[in-house]
Amino acid sequence: MKTKCILCKRTYEDKKCRRRCNSCNTRIRRYRCKEAAIKILGGKCKRCGFIGPQAVFDFHHIKGKKEFTIGNSLNKSWATILKEVKKCILLCKNCHSIEHSNKNDKELIKEAKKYQGSILIYFIYDYIQKC
Repeated sequence: MKTKCILCKRTYEDKKCRRRCNSCNTRIRRYRCKEAAIKILGGKCKRCGFIGPQAVFDFHHIKGKKEFTIGNSLNKSWATILKEVKKCILLCKNCHSIEHSNKNDKELIKEAKKYQGSILIYFIYDYIQKC
């Protein structure tokens, strides 16, 4: 029987009289899993305290070996997911990017400020001349 998904409006073959297609059911499961994990980890960024929609949060592993990515864990039991969540802290995407960046390395910053390379100087000079 052909059915139209109530979320994405795509027509799909339905043998179980469901209201949503498999893709939308998967999106809902991922949303609910991430929502629960965010609540368990306090609902805000551990570094800056930001509170926002779940799309802005990442799970940063700090304990033990990372077994899997929490966002790709639909085929796992909640107990398994929870065990992985407990190895993490919740970070907003900005703080998570900073955490994994090597550009906040104090030695790198110190050397970059001392750098007198000609490429950058010529680029800036050329840019100013065009303005």
